[in-house]
Amino acid sequence: MSVPSRLYKVVIGSFLVLGTMGAHAAINLGFLSDTPISLMRQADIASIQSAVNQALDTKQDGETLNWTNDATRNRPQVHATITPSHTVKEETRTCRVAAIDLSARGQTMHLTPRFCRSGSDNWEFQRRH
Repeated sequence: MSVPSRLYKVVIGSFLVLGTMGAHAAINLGFLSDTPISLMRQADIASIQSAVNQALDTKQDGETLNWTNDATRNRPQVHATITPSHTVKEETRTCRVAAIDLSARGQTMHLTPRFCRSGSDNWEFQRRH
């Protein structure tokens, strides 16, 4: 399973858990049903996975890669900026934080996952405890 896909599942899983906390909580968390990530389809997820990897591979800290789901032709339009930062080399591993700002239908969402890899391996999402 790819790293951003795991991230997506963690975020959506969190929303689902929060949504089952009772009627009162569900009323207060109703805004989550219209967040940018909830509007994305599988093709959008695959496309943004590629964009995150591209940003981590090619952008310097503070440089931004822009992404939209225009290529997937899904609606509504989702826009993202992906900005790597905090690059750290730890012996054989390189780790980076990717600031990902998603926006759609006037809603925004800010994520800051951390990814690491050894050599030219794939970037792996790092869970925070």
